[in-house]
Formats: sequence, C-alpha cells, structure tokens
Amino acid sequence: MVNALLRFLPMAEKVIPKRTTIGILENICIKDGIIRATNLEMEIAMPIDSDASCVIPLSIIKSIIKSRPREINVEQASDSRLRILYDDRNVEFASHCIDDYPFPDESGFIEVGTWRRGVIDVLNSMTNFCSNDLQRPSLCGVDVCLNGSMTTSATDGHVLKKVVLHGDYAPMHAIIPKRLLQILPLMVNRHASISRSDELIKLVTDSDFRIIARPIDIAFPDINRVMPKTFSHIASMNRDELLRLFLEAASFADNETRRVILRFIESKLVVSVENKERCIEWEGTMPHGGTMPNDYAVGINIDYGIKVLKDITAHDVLWKFNDPASAIIVHGADAENEILLLMPIRLK
Repeated sequence: MVNALLRFLPMAEKVIPKRTTIGILENICIKDGIIRATNLEMEIAMPIDSDASCVIPLSIIKSIIKSRPREINVEQASDSRLRILYDDRNVEFASHCIDDYPFPDESGFIEVGTWRRGVIDVLNSMTNFCSNDLQRPSLCGVDVCLNGSMTTSATDGHVLKKVVLHGDYAPMHAIIPKRLLQILPLMVNRHASISRSDELIKLVTDSDFRIIARPIDIAFPDINRVMPKTFSHIASMNRDELLRLFLEAASFADNETRRVILRFIESKLVVSVENKERCIEWEGTMPHGGTMPNDYAVGINIDYGIKVLKDITAHDVLWKFNDPASAIIVHGADAENEILLLMPIRLK
C-alpha cells in the first residue's frame, strides 16, 4: 500500500482542488482495490493493494507519508471515524461516507486506439499555447481531431499552434482540457489507450493509471478563417540567432505595447524598437534568405515572437507573409506539419 501511495499522491495533488466548497473532493477514495482522486471534471485512479473502503483527506495521508512509514493500515474506528495505523503510530479522524464520493459513469466507452509516448509529448507541448482565461473555456484545452491523421490546435487568442500527425487514428473529436495533457506524461511510460463515451474520455496508461475526464463542450474557434493557404513572401533565418536578437530587443521594448518592427532590407533583417516612454531607440540586424521584397516592414509583439521561436527546435525557421496586416505563419524549415500563427501589430 505504501508504494502505491508514493506513486499516486503526487498525481492526486495535481487533480484535487485546493479551494472547493465540496468537502469530499479534498479526499482520496479507496474502494474495491482502486484508489481515486477527482475534481468532478477529471478523475485519476490506479490499483492499490488494500481491501479498505474509505475516503481519506489528502492532507492527512500526505502527513503520514512524510514520516516514511514501512506499513499503513486503515480500519473503521466507529460509524463516522477512521483510524490509520502506521508503524508505531496511529491517527483517528472524522470521515465522509464513501457513498457520497462522486464516481464517474464508466459505461458506454468505445475504444479509439493507442497513443504512443511521442504523440502524448506533442499534445503536452500544445498546452503552452492554451489560454488560462476561464471566461474563454474553449481556449483552455487542445482541440484534437482524429480521422486517419491527427490534427491538433491550441491558441491563447494571440498565438496559435497547429500540428498534424499522420497515422491511422479512429474518428474522434474533442477539446481535451489543458490540465489533463499537462499531467498525462507523468503517468505514461510508452503508451496509453484511449476510449470515448458520449460525455467522457478515458485514458489507460501502461503504468496502471486510469484517467477519466470531461472534454470541453464549447466549440473551438474556426482556425481555417485566419489560417492563410498561400503566401506572397517567405523569409528564412537562423533560429538561434533570431531568438538572441528578439531576447535583446525585448529588454528595450515598450512595457505596454511590446512592439518591435521587423524590416527586410535586401538580404538583411533589421529588428528595431522605439520606446518613447524611456526615450530609447534600439536596432539589431542579421542576414536572411528567401523571397522578401526590399523594405518590407511588419510589427509584432516581441513576447509572442519569442514564444514562437522557443517552441521551434529546427536550425532554420521560415516566416511566411502576405501583407503587414495579415496573419504570419512560422515553422521550422523542415517541419511544415507543425506551424505557428502570429498576428501582427498594425503599423501606421
């Protein structure tokens, strides 16, 4: 039981709400040899070698585990109280009735397929582009569309990332919550099987964890409306050199607008900052290749530009433009299946 708790509790902490008006959610539940934790939107579970049937406050079991006990046993002290015995110590406390613990409906699941670790890592990386704004719930997850290939999209309203993975995936469409995809790699070694019911998705990992979650049921934005299909101009630049230039520009940029101007002059890119608040003008240059017209200028938010470049691992990066007011597409030179979209700042 101790080893199972050592594995489970770090995951439970990521699920159990820190502030809730529903007291029973602050507990882990052990029943029928399964240990669980839930926040009503997502439940994680795994097998545990125990015949106990109880709910235990997370804070109490964490304190017990900190003492590094060799054994833990749970027994009913009375109708409403539990006792936990560990080594030469014990703790007794009031407990919720296990019948009050919320269990998800596990009927009606249809298997969709298996996600390898590489796919899970891609989905996890998409969470960097999800929003934290609960007023825009559809942006707080990753849109996953399976139909042969897998198309995933995520946006915070400023930067959008889209990745297409080729394969043979059974049909499924869901906005998977950001939190699930953030913790999933911690519970997977090589793969996880996924299934879907009318209201829930279920992932069973090769390390004995099971996750049941409710997808976000608000429509994801139609990204095809802003995603350009063709481009008039393309610039190719060394990713590391451009990132260094952007990071330096960021230290001089206006704190409110964060605007920098990218100007393509013959074979050079000129990155310039005008900070009127601090009476600063800064400029840096680097070479570029591609098909850019002479003296083409576009404004961007430098923080979003840095975020885009940090996500790319390729040696060279392509920037694709139509005009200074239209969406910019950025991706690694050999990675057209992973693209990022950045909206420019209009220049006067």
